[in-house]
Amino acid sequence: MGITSPDSTRVQIACALDVLRSLDRKQKLFLFLNISALHQPNFFYLDKSGKDSLESHKAALRYVDSQLNDLFQAMQMRNPTFCIVCSDHGTAFGDHGYDGHRIGLDVVWTVPYADFFLPFL
Repeated sequence: MGITSPDSTRVQIACALDVLRSLDRKQKLFLFLNISALHQPNFFYLDKSGKDSLESHKAALRYVDSQLNDLFQAMQMRNPTFCIVCSDHGTAFGDHGYDGHRIGLDVVWTVPYADFFLPFL
C-alpha cells in the first residue's frame, strides 16, 4: 500500500472493499484513504527512468482515477455517501528551481479540493 508500490491504489481499495463488505449496509462508516500513488516516487507510472516529473505525476493520477469506480459503486450500495477528496500537499516540478514538496511555494501549499454526495443506488 506504500508509495513505492505501483499497485498501491488497487491494494488500498481492495482493503477498503473488504471492510465495506464486512459491515451491515446501514452501519455508518468513516473511511479515510491516503492514496499513496500520488506521492513521490511516481516515475514508474510513466516509465522506468527513475525521475519523477509532472508527466509521471499525471500518469499516477490517471492510474488512481482508473481504480476508483469499484469503491464508489460499493459505497453507493450502502447509503448516500458524503465524499471529500483533497490532497495533503502539492509538489513542485522545477517551479522556481525546486523539486518536491518540502518548500513554501504556492504549488505545494495550494491543493485541490472537492466535496460531493454519491447517491444511494
